[in-house]
Amino acid sequence: MLRSGACWDRRRRSFELSVREGADIVSIESIGGKPIYDCRLMNAAAAKGQAAALSPAATWRIAQAIVGERGSYRRTVAAGRAAVEILTEGMEGGKLKLSGKERQWLERTGSELGELPGDEAELLREFGEGEECRFDAANYGLEALVGC
Repeated sequence: MLRSGACWDRRRRSFELSVREGADIVSIESIGGKPIYDCRLMNAAAAKGQAAALSPAATWRIAQAIVGERGSYRRTVAAGRAAVEILTEGMEGGKLKLSGKERQWLERTGSELGELPGDEAELLREFGEGEECRFDAANYGLEALVGC
């Protein structure tokens, strides 16, 4: 890892400047450590049977789910559902070992994807219901669709 020398000093100064200037998000990517961290994390997870990489078959299933739908929203939901199904099958088949917390998140993600409306306009209407809007629709150019 880069921890000394001129290159590290430049990265560290960049990181410190970002923090000092009030950056909303400063991540490990800002200081150049992410590729090394990701590789170590994946290797450690793979050694424990906890790593999931997209196999050609999984990629094909997700691609089929995407092209089987119309519109960006429905395609995104279909891809998410297919991914959850693949991970669940891997877990149930003993190929993927998940901790209790990871299993909860996988189940929650599947449940949330299952509850999404089939229509993007309906989802946007739901976000605009109530006294306050649940997100800043203007930031996404959606104020006309959401109504807040």
